[in-house]
Amino acid sequence: MLAHSRFSLLMILLSLLSASPLPAQDATAKLKAQITTALERSYAPSAFKIAVTTPGRVVIDGEVPSYWDKQNVFAIVARVPGVKDISNRLVVQTIFVSAPIVKVELEEYLKRMRAIKDLDKITVTVRMPEGQVILGGTVNFPHEKALMEEIAAWHRGVKEVDNQIEVLSRDKLVSDAALARAIKDMLSCDFPREAKTVQVKIEKGQVLLSGAVTRLWAKLEIEKAVQNTGGVRQVESRLEVIGE
Repeated sequence: MLAHSRFSLLMILLSLLSASPLPAQDATAKLKAQITTALERSYAPSAFKIAVTTPGRVVIDGEVPSYWDKQNVFAIVARVPGVKDISNRLVVQTIFVSAPIVKVELEEYLKRMRAIKDLDKITVTVRMPEGQVILGGTVNFPHEKALMEEIAAWHRGVKEVDNQIEVLSRDKLVSDAALARAIKDMLSCDFPREAKTVQVKIEKGQVLLSGAVTRLWAKLEIEKAVQNTGGVRQVESRLEVIGE
């Protein structure tokens, strides 16, 4: 009788454990639901397959019509609190366009826009059938570099953009102290929340970022903004995404 009671109690405990999700499983399901909700504002719910392999590690599968969409999906997911790393396995399904046509069309479009000065300093290389566009050369401002990539990302036939454009420094002899002030001012203005938790060290134009941020998107944008700051030669980032 006693043995039967113990067995019954054990079975009840096991059934309760199996019915209740573990904390890690619950957090994973919650993060997946948040990502799905964020994507549904711009894309059909069935467009992607989302998997959260370990806490904060996200894998995205599916198809998109342009490289811009692939980057946009990455940006949306990176903004979700709790996301620490993204494996973007989205496949760009676009029509095939020969390399010479892509190159000519991009160059003509840039000329018509007149949004970027000194276009003669920009090089456009296209590799087919991979659909890869390689942007090279120099521009005067960070927004010109970003605009070049966005224009190429939208173009038909493009499946990948490798942006190797360099932003010219308006003052190549910027002191480390002046550079530190410029970066800290930028952080305070553009990333007020993260400015309190990000440390900046500079030696001969080489910047070391350390500390913690709550979102992967903030980490990536801070690294990009610092890299595009005039006078910065190199950026080493030790920023960690810790969630909220």
